[in-house]
Amino acid sequence: MNRTIEELPEYFEVKIGASEFELSTDSLVTSMAHQFISKSGSHEDMESYDLLFEVTKNELIDFLYSKKEENQLFIDLFGDWSEEFRNFHSKRNEPFCRDVVFSFNDGSKWSIKVLDLMAMRTPEDSSSPIDFNDPILKNDKKFLKWVNSLTWEEIKHLADELQRPQPEPDYESEWKSSVKEIIKWENDLSLLDFYELDDNIRFEENLSDRPVPDN
Repeated sequence: MNRTIEELPEYFEVKIGASEFELSTDSLVTSMAHQFISKSGSHEDMESYDLLFEVTKNELIDFLYSKKEENQLFIDLFGDWSEEFRNFHSKRNEPFCRDVVFSFNDGSKWSIKVLDLMAMRTPEDSSSPIDFNDPILKNDKKFLKWVNSLTWEEIKHLADELQRPQPEPDYESEWKSSVKEIIKWENDLSLLDFYELDDNIRFEENLSDRPVPDN
């Protein structure tokens, strides 16, 4: 789980240019988050800025906690702290940059992100979507044993198909002879369905009316 700001000292020593002074940790984290997001260019999607800001703040709190453990309570805001933070973030996230890949008897091959699987282990009332300190991340055998305890129904929505069954079915030649049936919808047809149908037809007609560009 992520550290909280209450676990950090109330103040850090900060350097800005030639000036050195104490700054409250809360203000420091806020300043560093804005600075990092601005430098990385991640702020282009302004609609998700608030979420990005909160996630970055949480990561910075963990970063400052690691500095505290090393008894380094000093940050040069115009220095290379952002590169140090990026390296810290990259190293900590290494266990998540993996997939669990598996195959079935029909020849199909699938994968699930470790990140998605770990999110399943996070309690609903947790303030963080991922527990970075979960000891299971340090033992692949225990991790796969836990994965095997899950059911296909629980994880199938997370799985990406990498390879179709081999030999791959020839749907084109089998289409006419395939068994077909008409199934009644559970819900009634709504006006919105008609609107979407009409809108799609108009869109396709507009595409067909466009002149073909000269090559």
